[in-house]
Amino acid sequence: MIYQKISETSLKYIFIMEEYGCLAAKDKANLLKELSEKGIDTSKVKIVANERFREYGQVIELKIQYQYAFKQAKFRKRTLMPEYVEEDIAMCVSKKGVSKR
Repeated sequence: MIYQKISETSLKYIFIMEEYGCLAAKDKANLLKELSEKGIDTSKVKIVANERFREYGQVIELKIQYQYAFKQAKFRKRTLMPEYVEEDIAMCVSKKGVSKR
């Protein structure tokens, strides 16, 4: 569910980056605000994007990384009672496009 929310939001912003050639600081703030409105903890979000202007035809990239708390069941020897271990895994949504400016 979290991946889907991040993915659909990143799709909107890759189109913005294609149009303007980069991800401006204002757009980055709006991206974080939209993710927050969708219920995502933005303190666990890291955004890597082209912040400098790209010329027409140059590749632009947007990566949104999210530290997801994953619960994994582990079984002790000779018992059927699971022990749950929580560890953070990096969920990464990556989009690429071409500058159209």
